[in-house]
This record gives sequence, C-alpha cells and structure tokens, in this order.
Amino acid sequence: MYKPQGRVKAVLLDLGNTLVHYSPSPEKLIHRVILKWGYEVSLDRVLEAQLSAEEAFKPLRDKIRKRVKSEVFRYVELPWEYWIEVNLYMLELLGLPRDISLASTIAEEFRRPENVGLYPDVVPTLRALKSLGYCLGIVSNGPRFAETVIKYTGLDRLVDFYLVSYAVDYEKPHPKIFQLALSKAGVNANEALHVGDSYFHDVIGARAAKITPVLLDRDGKCPNMHDSGYIRISNLNELLDILTPP
Repeated sequence: MYKPQGRVKAVLLDLGNTLVHYSPSPEKLIHRVILKWGYEVSLDRVLEAQLSAEEAFKPLRDKIRKRVKSEVFRYVELPWEYWIEVNLYMLELLGLPRDISLASTIAEEFRRPENVGLYPDVVPTLRALKSLGYCLGIVSNGPRFAETVIKYTGLDRLVDFYLVSYAVDYEKPHPKIFQLALSKAGVNANEALHVGDSYFHDVIGARAAKITPVLLDRDGKCPNMHDSGYIRISNLNELLDILTPP
C-alpha cells in the first residue's frame, strides 16, 4: 500500500461527503418539499429528474465558474438564480408547474444546516487523532454555507483550523488552497495528509501540492484509477491504522 511521504504531523480533511452529508439525502429533501406542496410523485422519479436537471445545466455551471482560462480554479459563487432555474427545469421534468416559489423553497432546503449531519466515524476519529497530537484542518470547496455547517455541527471545535474556498478565493485542486492550509498547520508538505472523496479535487490537488493524498471511498463507488500514488480507505477510522503518533 502507498505510504505517507514523511513523518505526518497534520491531517487535512475535505468537508462534503467526507465529514458531512445531507441527511436526508438530496432527493429525499426535494421529495419532502414536493409532497408538502400537495404533489404526488415517487422518490425514484425525483432522483431521476434531479440528476437530469443537474446534467442539463452543467455547461452553464462550467461557464459561470470559468472566469478566465488561466484561473479556472478560482472560486466563483453560483448565483441564487442559477439554482432556481435548475429547480424549475426539474419540476418541468416531473410534470409539475414551473412554480418559482416551490423552486425557491427547494433551494432553501439546501441552505439549512439542520439538513446536514456528520458521518458516525467523524467525531471518534478526529478526537483520537487530536489525542495523538496531530494538527487537524478542514480544506473545503464551498460557499459561505460550508462555514455555517462547520460551526453548526461542532467541527470547528474538533479541528485546529478550516479553509473554505469562498473565503480564500481558490478551489481544490488549485495548489494555493493547500499551500494556505500547510501554512496554517505550520508543517511542510511531506508532513501532511489530505483526505477527501474526490479523486480530481482531493487526490490530484493534494499531489500537486506535494501532500500525501488519501481517497475516502465510503461506498466503494470511486472508479479504479489504476494509480498507486495515493492511499485508499473506506472509512475515516482507517486513518488510525495508517498513522503513527508524530
């Protein structure tokens, strides 16, 4: 198995789908709202329409985010109106009225921190790592809401620092956000691990910053990249088997 490059002193962690997740799931949040509004649709149809709408709007999403070619990984906030249009199209796919109020209500569900929960392995693993003396930091691609989630879930009390792309103006896999994290942790790149669920953002990004990457594949769904240059785990507490006290 691929090993850390040096004596690890800091563990950096992604936020979404690594430490936290929507609970209920996104399709269940949408389904719940639609049912409250008096429309009868199946959960399977909601999931299908949600994924289809997201895929249809991907070109626009990429266009909004791509300011200039040389700064493709600078942070760009997707406007509220974008999410309304995605939801209106999703409602249309479901055969429901293009109701702006309903589309807005659905969008608001994804900005409610009470709809976000911690994975069960997060608190015990972070506490164990902290007790062993590791510096812990969160490195997240996200809007201001990500910071709200970090505080609401109590993650801010379990880690030493956090960096969210909206505040630092760079997104993973840009090395800048990782370099800022190393500076916050006070360690060199070969003294850090970065753990995340995205091969593109977390593995490639960490490796570009010379940090040992750890891919967290909770559901065994990440494609096999035929790449031995990272550590692969299925739950967070496997970090305790990989690391030795600094």
